[in-house]
Amino acid sequence: MTSAKAKLSLFAVAAVLAAGCGAASNLTPGAGFKVGKSSSVVVMGVSPSMKIRAFQGWGEGKEWQQNELAKAVINVNPENGYVVVPLAPTFEGESYGIMRIVPSVTTVLSVCTGGSAAVFELPAASVVYIGDFHLNTEDGYLVEVGYDYEKALAFMKATYPQSTEPLAKGRVRVAEVTNGQCDGEPVSFVAK
Repeated sequence: MTSAKAKLSLFAVAAVLAAGCGAASNLTPGAGFKVGKSSSVVVMGVSPSMKIRAFQGWGEGKEWQQNELAKAVINVNPENGYVVVPLAPTFEGESYGIMRIVPSVTTVLSVCTGGSAAVFELPAASVVYIGDFHLNTEDGYLVEVGYDYEKALAFMKATYPQSTEPLAKGRVRVAEVTNGQCDGEPVSFVAK
């Protein structure tokens, strides 16, 4: 393991222990919120309603590796079609990857090794829209990654009218996972 990966692994373990609790939950609609050096907010559209689970990891370009020591940092269902959760900003070389979705109580979909995950970085002190995720079950399980900033902006203005934070434009990248979680039906993310 490289020195940078070792440091990220130790940071992830420390962050989980310091937090003392599980994954972030959706921000309460109608509430105001602030971001800062150590806090940001990620916004994503999700359809149909399905639980999204994202994990810390690293990798740039076309490959991504999950930090196997980290617990899920996002583990929520969307509210009114969107997931809006506070997260710690990422460091250089670090990113979050959506590795698992749960569309029903009886179905768990996981990105296996060699599959594609939706990966994103999150700058400090930002509210960032990263895209929309639509589950397509016509030929297996694929999550199509789309982008509709104007719709996300309208949602944020209607749902969090007291927030004064601007909605930044971010993007996920679809990256091949080098250490997947094949504990459910295989799923992959694809650019729409």
